[in-house]
Amino acid sequence: MIKKYDGTQWSEPDTVSTGLPGSMHNRLVVDNNNKLYCFWYNGIWGGKIFYRTLENGNWGEITMPFNNADELYFLNKVICDKFNNLHCQGAHQYQEQSYQQIMYFTYNTVWSSFSIVNQGAAWAGSDMALENGSIPHIAWRQQTSNTIPPNDGTSYSYLNNNHWTDPYLLVEDPSDQAIIVDKNNVVYIIDNKKTESGFQQVQYKKTASNWIGEIIGTNSTGFYEHILLSSDTVLFLG
Repeated sequence: MIKKYDGTQWSEPDTVSTGLPGSMHNRLVVDNNNKLYCFWYNGIWGGKIFYRTLENGNWGEITMPFNNADELYFLNKVICDKFNNLHCQGAHQYQEQSYQQIMYFTYNTVWSSFSIVNQGAAWAGSDMALENGSIPHIAWRQQTSNTIPPNDGTSYSYLNNNHWTDPYLLVEDPSDQAIIVDKNNVVYIIDNKKTESGFQQVQYKKTASNWIGEIIGTNSTGFYEHILLSSDTVLFLG
């Protein structure tokens, strides 16, 4: 469902995923031409991404970017850049796989094929941000061992000349990763790190090729579902 706020009141709810019960995990983005894209995931219909556009008050057809029967796709983040390209980051899984991997793809009148960013199992907690308004940087939770339970870590990569850089393992035993790149191209990653006595909320700042960590919060219950935004060089953390 979707509602629109006109500055005074909310509209009545409108059904977006008509005929697709089980739809969830919606993502919204508005492009530079004021076209709204509404994405969602549906596990009942094969574990696929669906979307629909709203332009000049009219809904487009329900569409799937990818529809290979033996593959699962999940969209986590979508950003429209200054060139009106949609950058999409999510998870991909082949039917025979027991784990998901980080995927990336784009859209500008046509959908690109997707690329796999990492090797091995990627867990919940991924996020994406753009450098200079067009270059994607991704942080995610990556399994680092085959032990029971497995160890994990915060991994990071960015797109360099159409190739993803080798993933950089930032820290062990984190969750709930978020990433942002400010106007000076400084990269920030926030995550939730377990300790012997509780949890730490940690900021990592990248300048040139160096990472600097700073503890910005501690408690006994943890810090979850981080959202990072930036305005010039000011960061906002939810």
